Amino acid sequence: MRIVIIGTGRLGSKLVDIFVKHGDNILVVEQTESKFIYIENREGVEFLVGNATDEKILRDAFRKPADIVMVVTGDDYTNILISQKIRLIDKTTRVVTRLFDTNLATIYSELGMEIVCPTSLTISTLAKMLGI
Repeated sequence: MRIVIIGTGRLGSKLVDIFVKHGDNILVVEQTESKFIYIENREGVEFLVGNATDEKILRDAFRKPADIVMVVTGDDYTNILISQKIRLIDKTTRVVTRLFDTNLATIYSELGMEIVCPTSLTISTLAKMLGI
């Protein structure tokens, strides 16, 4: 599979490691080249430096078809913007977006976006642990 990961903070770099071990081809898009140091296993990983809100950078990222895109920068509004721009460029690729704000996560899930919300997952886990 070809996977595009946008954002290489803690989550993005761990996703790269997981998918590389799985044998997938990865393209990492990051605005700051220095963040690439967090990626341990670079075998099969391509790097694209640039702001993923820039349409030219996104078009460069999708010169080769991708099976899935994970948009995991540290900013909810940036993630929403990038995900929507990807949809305009490539309507067939699966796009998974991380959002921290539970209200935004609910709204964009209802609009049909695939959302992962760590805040909601934490609340749910804690409630189960406390028997609530």
